[in-house]
Amino acid sequence: MLQVMMVYYHANELSLESTNLSVRIFKSNWYDQSSAVVRSLSIVMARVQRPLVLTIGDFRVIDNELIVNMIKAAYTFLLYQKIQSFPDDGEVSMG
Repeated sequence: MLQVMMVYYHANELSLESTNLSVRIFKSNWYDQSSAVVRSLSIVMARVQRPLVLTIGDFRVIDNELIVNMIKAAYTFLLYQKIQSFPDDGEVSMG
């Protein structure tokens, strides 16, 4: 589970960094570069207007929300397993 969470975390970081890339390029000294570099940077800036995201096939975007949902599901499963491991002696306690 930890390995999967690490992949999901880094996928989310990739998405966040891709949104900041155009701002970083704009704040750089792009105007002092050659026309070929300026043209290439313009293409990169146009491309990164939409954030870069990793998906699970065509199913879902990998992000922090998915990590949180996985943790909640795992916790619920563990609690269910713990409840199921109690012996059923037929007694019902009232408080």
